[in-house]
Amino acid sequence: MNFNLYRKATKDVRRNLASSEPKADIVLIDPDFAQELLKRNTMNRKISQVHVKNITHDMENSDFDFNGDTIRISKDGVLLDGQQRLTSIINSNKTIPTVFVRGLEKEAMDTIDSGRKRKHSDRLAIRGISNASAVSAVLSNLVRLGKRYEGWGVITHKQLDNVLELHPRVIDSVSVTRKAFRNIENILAAIHYIGVYNNDEETANAFVQVFRDGQSTYDGDAAVFARNHLIDDMGRQNPSLRMKSNYRSKFVAQMYNKFAARKSVTTSRIPATFEVIGWDAEALGV
Repeated sequence: MNFNLYRKATKDVRRNLASSEPKADIVLIDPDFAQELLKRNTMNRKISQVHVKNITHDMENSDFDFNGDTIRISKDGVLLDGQQRLTSIINSNKTIPTVFVRGLEKEAMDTIDSGRKRKHSDRLAIRGISNASAVSAVLSNLVRLGKRYEGWGVITHKQLDNVLELHPRVIDSVSVTRKAFRNIENILAAIHYIGVYNNDEETANAFVQVFRDGQSTYDGDAAVFARNHLIDDMGRQNPSLRMKSNYRSKFVAQMYNKFAARKSVTTSRIPATFEVIGWDAEALGV
C-alpha cells in the first residue's frame, strides 16, 4: 500500500471535509483524526460496545484487514457511517487505512447497513467449507475452552480464522459428530477435536459413539450418564427448567474429562469452569 500517497490524500481530506460532490479517497485515520470525525457524529445509532470490543481486539493484534469498508461524510461534513471503527481506532491507538467518501446526501444514511451483516459461517461457506455454521460454532467453543470463557467473551472473525488455520482437522471432527446427539453436536465436535489433538482419537471416537448408541464401555460410564441425563432434561415439560446451553456445554466437557480418565459417575454437579483436560490457551495458539 502506498502510504505516502495516502498521507497526501489525508491532508487534503482533513482540510476539505465538506464537499458539494461525492469524492472517494484512501486515507490514514489516526486517533486524532478519528476524534475529530466523531465530533461530527450527530445522526448515528447507538454504538454497540460488543462490536467495538471486537474491532479494537483485531486492531490491537494487527488483524484488522483493509477490505474496502468506508467512512462516509455528508456534503455538510456530518458523519454518516464509521463511528464504531473510529471509536476502535481511538481505543487501540492505531492508525488505519480506509476508504473515505465525502460529499454524500444525508438521506444516503437510510440505505447504509440495510443488508444482513455477514456472519463468520458465511465467510467459511464462501471459501467452500462444508458444514460452515457448525465449523464456526465449534471454533468458537475451542476458543472458549482455551481461554476458559465462562460466557461468550470477545471472539472475532479473524480470531476464528486463525484457529482454523492452526487446527484444520476441526472440519473432520464436525463430520464425525454430525447427528450424534441433538443439541450438543458443536461442543461434542470441539471435544472430539481436542482428543484428536492430544493423540487420543480412540477415546474421542468412543465418547461420541456412546452418545450415538447408548452402549456402556465401562462400569459407571460417564458418557452414558451424560446421555441419559440429557435425555431426561430434554423431556422436561417446562422449557424454563431445562439446562441452558452454556451449562449443557460445561456438563458435557466435564463428562468427557471423567470418561477419558475412566471414572465411574453416578451423580454430578455443573463445574465452575469450562475446560477439557489437555486444552488451554497455549494449545489453542491464538
